Amino acid sequence: MSSAACLQLARDPQSNPHLNDLLEEVLQHIEEFKQAETRAQNSSWASGGLAKTAASTEMLLMLYEFEALAKLKDAKAEAVLDRALTLPNPSPKLFHTFSVLAVDAPANNKKLSMRALKVAIKLHMQAEHPDFVKSSADVRNLISMALISNEKEAMIYFKETLDMIEKRGKDEYPEVELLWLMTKAWNWGLQHFNLDKPVEAEQWCALSISMLRFLPSSKQEYHDQMMSVYGEILNRIETGVNRKRMEE
Repeated sequence: MSSAACLQLARDPQSNPHLNDLLEEVLQHIEEFKQAETRAQNSSWASGGLAKTAASTEMLLMLYEFEALAKLKDAKAEAVLDRALTLPNPSPKLFHTFSVLAVDAPANNKKLSMRALKVAIKLHMQAEHPDFVKSSADVRNLISMALISNEKEAMIYFKETLDMIEKRGKDEYPEVELLWLMTKAWNWGLQHFNLDKPVEAEQWCALSISMLRFLPSSKQEYHDQMMSVYGEILNRIETGVNRKRMEE
């Protein structure tokens, strides 16, 4: 398709001076395709086979349109995501791809990428047998972006992930991803501890420690050292409380 060719050119760093023109051309080709498809559907020669072809190209058209709009920093990119939600049996993979395209330069739209990731994770969890390998990758990307922009939101995603593992993924969630979650929360807590923010440190480190129950083979390897540091955090909190009482 002409849209795909234009997008391929737009991804070439040497096309930067003409990037917006190429992206606008993508949108023009998509609109022309839609108009031609509408005329074909309204034709007396239209058949079920044609309808099936149209359905199979719809996702590709959405991806092309989304990428072009996102790189043009056009707010209508979000409308494409909304439209994708109305597809029959939308695929988590589609929204995973949306999330990647949303942060591909020059789009850099982390908010839209995070929204697409949340949809992808939700769709994975709606399956009778979720693909925890793929969904855990989306969880990692979501939490990584959230930690940069909104720590409280990231904490919510951590807790939701733990709840999901507890209820559905105890023996299926990839161990390497469990270790990533545990380590990320722990290191985030230590950052707060080093900044003399023991209350925040306790919240993150307690969250990390709670993940040990999902790692029976690695529990002893981490448990003693984590509990030792956690004890120091609690002591720092208690010292702060006592100092405040004395000042009062």
